[in-house]
Amino acid sequence: MSAKASCCFVSILLLLCFLITFHLCSGADSIVTNQSLSGNQTIVSSGGNFELGFFESGNSSKYYIGIWFKKVSDKTVVWVANRERPVMDKYSSELKLVDGNLVLLDETQTEVWSTDTKFKSSSAVAVLLDEGNLVLRNGSDATIWQSWDYPSDTWLPGSKIGYDKRTNRNQILTSWKNSEDPTPGLYTLELDPTGNRYIIRWNMSQLIWDSGAWNGQIFSNVPEMGKRFLFNFNYTSTETEAYFTYSLINTSPYIARFIMDYTGQIKELTWLDNVQKWFLIWSEPKTQCEVNAYCGAYGVCNAISFPVCSCLLGFKGSFEKSWTLSDYSGGCERITKLECGKTNTSSKKADTFGEYPYMKLPDNPQLVSVRSTAGCKSICLSNFSCTAFAYDANACSTWSGDLFNMQQLAADDINGKVIYIRLHSSEFSENKKRILYGAVGGSIVVVLVIASLTWIATKRRKLGRATEIDKPVEGTVVAFSYKDLQTATKNFSEMLGRGSFGSVFKGTLTDSTVIAVKKLEGIRQGEKQFRNEISTIGFIQHRRAKVYCPGEQDFGLAKLVGRDFSRVLTTMRGTRGRNVQHTNGKINFFPTNAAKVIINGGDILGILDPNLNQVADVEEVTRICRVACWCIQDDENIRPSMGQIVQILDGVLDVDLPPDPRGLQVFLDNEEEIVFFTDKSHPLSRSNTSKEMSKMLEEFGKIKQHYKNL
Repeated sequence: MSAKASCCFVSILLLLCFLITFHLCSGADSIVTNQSLSGNQTIVSSGGNFELGFFESGNSSKYYIGIWFKKVSDKTVVWVANRERPVMDKYSSELKLVDGNLVLLDETQTEVWSTDTKFKSSSAVAVLLDEGNLVLRNGSDATIWQSWDYPSDTWLPGSKIGYDKRTNRNQILTSWKNSEDPTPGLYTLELDPTGNRYIIRWNMSQLIWDSGAWNGQIFSNVPEMGKRFLFNFNYTSTETEAYFTYSLINTSPYIARFIMDYTGQIKELTWLDNVQKWFLIWSEPKTQCEVNAYCGAYGVCNAISFPVCSCLLGFKGSFEKSWTLSDYSGGCERITKLECGKTNTSSKKADTFGEYPYMKLPDNPQLVSVRSTAGCKSICLSNFSCTAFAYDANACSTWSGDLFNMQQLAADDINGKVIYIRLHSSEFSENKKRILYGAVGGSIVVVLVIASLTWIATKRRKLGRATEIDKPVEGTVVAFSYKDLQTATKNFSEMLGRGSFGSVFKGTLTDSTVIAVKKLEGIRQGEKQFRNEISTIGFIQHRRAKVYCPGEQDFGLAKLVGRDFSRVLTTMRGTRGRNVQHTNGKINFFPTNAAKVIINGGDILGILDPNLNQVADVEEVTRICRVACWCIQDDENIRPSMGQIVQILDGVLDVDLPPDPRGLQVFLDNEEEIVFFTDKSHPLSRSNTSKEMSKMLEEFGKIKQHYKNL
């Protein structure tokens, strides 16, 4: 192409870009009068931090004008213009300046959103700034409107969330309806007009959380701010307004945001570029079960289950599709509706009451003076508007209308109560059917499992793989021969660690399953007891043991209570090793220190092995430590299942902040029960009493004698 032709081409291109009858040129940071943006066209802030354009909401084929992070691979929208009025066709819809206002026209050229200023100008311009603020300026470059004054669910560094004293207007963060729908949700965050604190409201009215007063450094109800936050907050109050702003402590490595999440929690997040994920720094309320009405009417929250919300027996999810998007606000509905207004006649049986134990009771009970459960039930049954009752400590509580904020608690939680919820009389027989079907189904499964295990065992014996000690074991574990494990571990060649009674080796089964094998270096006795213990392990809450081989023992079961049930009571014994340090006469136990960092906030990377130089993925370390704290809770009912643990570690499930594992301190303090060992190169690190010491020395004597006899 000749120079003259090139010059002509460039001129034509520039002309197309600036002709008022054409659309916006891609890559610009502004929209001027009579230009428009549609389809896949966007504008990008001058520094490349933010982008504005049409985006699609999930799979709904609805389109919105929004601003999102340009440098974040996981498209994250921080502001939405037309939250309540999406358009259906982004190619025939337009965002343009008309008479000094920025307006969005749908496919029928109907106005669905506008900046709605009184300013009229033919020279206005809309500019996307590098801080994520969309500003509308007049001909003299004065800002007459900005998106930061009308936030969606996200609070960006530098922007205000405050209160205008002149107009009595709040800048409010409003959650999305769910993860895929930017429609305004149920939760809002705003500055309390009566004081320097933030509050979360449910359904624009009910106050469900407040930050506490600002003392110049932190909010009184958020003491962890000084330890864990990446932000510096500043409070300003004048005659005309009061507001908070925040800035990043160190701007260079961070992309961060503060959101009012659809879960009902406010969250502080930062983008980890090395793993391409958002990392949760902090949230409040700390658990989703603390969020008001999170599971909706008749929904039950369980902090350690997945999903978090479920419906009671006799109820079903009101909006199943919403539940798949983690939007439980629609709650549950009765499977069989109550017959409104009818009394107990020959043509209608009396309503029944479903019994639901270990529950946190709903809000706003009405107290009635009766002295028995039967009397409480009778009062509720006689009033059709009564939907539930509970009787405890000579007090009768009844509820009318829908029930909110029920929570499933652990069996040993003193706050757990029994609630009786009104059901249609037919539900009683249906429940009996469900129980019967469940029992029959369970029996069939058991029969199939037993038949399968028998077939496998028979096939193994036919193949000549059975050994002299290859006897069936009760439970769900499978026995392996010594030769099997010798092959899997390459003759016990790769040692993973060493304990008081043996070493642990890495192995790989024929199906590529990676295993850890502990090879006992002690006497071969108590095999029957060991098999009983293995059987018990196969049934306890955390089913960690899948295989075992006799001459390989010591699973750390200090006490087994009975053989006929699925839970065992244990104290913690076993190898302590390098998890403990002696400093200035005090014992520093690593799990305790790690738990304190997780619960109270602190430098998560500071608990790593010093040899790592704090080089690790913060999100992964946090996940591991949090799930570890959940796994060692004293109450086994709130420990996660192994399936949940795998999902958490894979990043499929979020993990909430765990309760303080009090058992760790007991582990250190209770000298009547706990005995620790170190590896062979060290003496006993700690003993409890002279009697226990004598027992341990006796056991060591037996082991030494056994080695001499080998």
